[in-house]
Amino acid sequence: MRVDGQIFAPKNSAFVGVKASWPIWEWGASWNARKAAAAQAEAANADLEAERRQVLVDLTSRGAQLDAAASAVEVAKEAIASAEEAYRVTGAQVRAGAATVTDLLDAQAALTQARLNLANARYEHAMAKVALDRAAGLP
Repeated sequence: MRVDGQIFAPKNSAFVGVKASWPIWEWGASWNARKAAAAQAEAANADLEAERRQVLVDLTSRGAQLDAAASAVEVAKEAIASAEEAYRVTGAQVRAGAATVTDLLDAQAALTQARLNLANARYEHAMAKVALDRAAGLP
């Protein structure tokens, strides 16, 4: 600071100031804040691990449902083959006079039901595939 014309102030003077703050007695506030932050981090890690496990369980469950649906499709195909054979045999028996038309209608109804079951099984298989893809995050 440059001062001219004053008796009590020195002509050229410089001042330097430093301010330091250190709370010596804060009653453990920062220690408790650190402890709370560590507990929050641990809770977040536990939540993350729980979410990972839930995703794994969901993927495994959806995969098992897809496998079961694929098996149901195969069983339905075999049921159709069996119903077609039963219908063919019943038709031959009706022509030979060993069975009634009612028996033939029953065989035809069983064949129609087997075809319906195959359609339902294919639908369930498609839905299980979509559910697995969705659980895996695929488009």
